[in-house]
Amino acid sequence: MWKLSNISVSVCILLIATSNLLYLKFNFLKKKSAIILPKERKEQKYIILAGPGKTASTSIQFNMYSWSELGWLGHDWAWMNPNLTCLREQSRIYCPAHRWVLVDNPWYWKAWGCLSKCLFDSLESKNGTEPCTHVKSCYAESLQRQQQNNQQTKLIFGSEWIAQHLVDLSVQGRDASFYIQGFLDTLPSSATKDEITFVVTYRSPKIDHLRSLWKQLNFKMKNRTSFRSSLLLGSINVTIVDPLYAAKEIATRHGFNVIVIDMSGVQAKGLDISSVVACQILQNVPCHANNMTLLLGGNESTAHVKNVKSHLMEELNDLTINETLQIADALQKMDCNSVHDVFYHPKIQLLYPYDINHTLHSCRKNQPFYSHEQLQKDLQSIVSQHS
Repeated sequence: MWKLSNISVSVCILLIATSNLLYLKFNFLKKKSAIILPKERKEQKYIILAGPGKTASTSIQFNMYSWSELGWLGHDWAWMNPNLTCLREQSRIYCPAHRWVLVDNPWYWKAWGCLSKCLFDSLESKNGTEPCTHVKSCYAESLQRQQQNNQQTKLIFGSEWIAQHLVDLSVQGRDASFYIQGFLDTLPSSATKDEITFVVTYRSPKIDHLRSLWKQLNFKMKNRTSFRSSLLLGSINVTIVDPLYAAKEIATRHGFNVIVIDMSGVQAKGLDISSVVACQILQNVPCHANNMTLLLGGNESTAHVKNVKSHLMEELNDLTINETLQIADALQKMDCNSVHDVFYHPKIQLLYPYDINHTLHSCRKNQPFYSHEQLQKDLQSIVSQHS
């Protein structure tokens, strides 16, 4: 009995010693691996809303901003806010037309328009890169503080002017690299092209987009001009209604990933475009999969619709049916410049293609380029016949 007990004690001592050796070895390896393995870099993503105007851009910006403030975008995503105090001071000099957004009305989600205008105007006036340095700092410093305080590395921001300005610069034969770089300068230097995605919205029928621009230009004026008169005067910049060209430029010339949302397809599915941006483009946002609505504490989000003027000035919409059809054909010829490239570009993703599908099948590949200048002349010619 004594021998058995003695053996048992010896076995126990041996087991304890072995366990201690294994524990020490495990901790040594753990410390060694901790020293050798580099710290994992937190994933960064940046979504830039590029517009153009009158494609639900105000609604999308407002909803992303408000959902971010209320926590609906979850833990990963946030709207990137500039330093408004800094921007209010700079706006007096560099973007006075946007000052009302920053001072008179709290439309803070529109604040990126100041940077867009500053960058474009500095190119137009050939003043070089210096004028926007102070403006860019209002965004970059705010981003740095936002990431330090909230650990946010996935951000969404933008301005509806981006798409239009890129097309304008391209039409003028100007290099838009400086314009794009102005937005990139507000991001961390570690951000790569693969982490940045531009979102471009496509509105159709195109005649509705053109008509909406006419209303936007006129609704605050005392002496409003008819749709026909606006087209005759050439007061509507047709580059705004060419988002496909903008998408192609961003992907081909500048090498960024682009998502094009066909608003007609979103509408055909009975969805809200702001919710599509949040639930499908941002990803990792708590959403109801069936109807594409955001979820927070069991509640579903409500998307706000802003800046709608469909009910205004219809008495001044004085085009004939024949003129409307001719204008629609001319606008489709403009889309034919880019639709094939957009459909098959490796860096461009199409969401809910519907009317764009019809345009693709209506356009010959490699047909002669239809310039914006020619489109403007053709629109004037069409409406002048009954003026």
